[in-house]
Amino acid sequence: YNNNDYYQKLLKYSQEVKCPSSIQIDLDLRRTFPNEEQVMDVKFQQSLKNVLLCYSTRNSSVGYCQGMNFVVSRLLLIMGNEEQTFWLFYQIMEKILSIIYYSELVGIVVETTIIENLISFYFPKLREYFIDNNFNVPLRNFIHKWMVCLFTQTLKIEMAYSFLDFFFLDGCISLVKNSLFIFASLQEEILSKDSFEEIYNR
Repeated sequence: YNNNDYYQKLLKYSQEVKCPSSIQIDLDLRRTFPNEEQVMDVKFQQSLKNVLLCYSTRNSSVGYCQGMNFVVSRLLLIMGNEEQTFWLFYQIMEKILSIIYYSELVGIVVETTIIENLISFYFPKLREYFIDNNFNVPLRNFIHKWMVCLFTQTLKIEMAYSFLDFFFLDGCISLVKNSLFIFASLQEEILSKDSFEEIYNR
């Protein structure tokens, strides 16, 4: 990223010309890891907002999608610098993910469907359990949430960072691999649960 002052110019522009996503971003800021003191810090919240506004301004065809706030928050905690965080998020959005990933959530739906099909293939008992208990729709929604936030919202912070490492190494295929890893690790425990709420809270 050799564009000198690009981020600062983008930030200035996003503040002068009201970004269409600004209202939703403001709403989501306080919902982003509300139990984490560092994330709730006023300066951190402003930096998080700046990065999200700048990217949604840069890529107006995608704009802002709920879930990006969790991804950027985790990146910002590691980088400690909002401009570097912006460029790292840019790499995710425009170099690693498909151009249609967040565009109307097409890529997310595709990844979710692939994972569901692979669960049927590799874990037939698990798939039968989901069908017998009418868990199909909740399961799809659960996987969908993983894909939207790239696991950053739903996993403990240490594991979320490990999964992000795999994501940077292997790209989108890691989203599938990580999902299957979770189901493989928790299969027996999932099969012992009586409700989807118990699975979700696990």
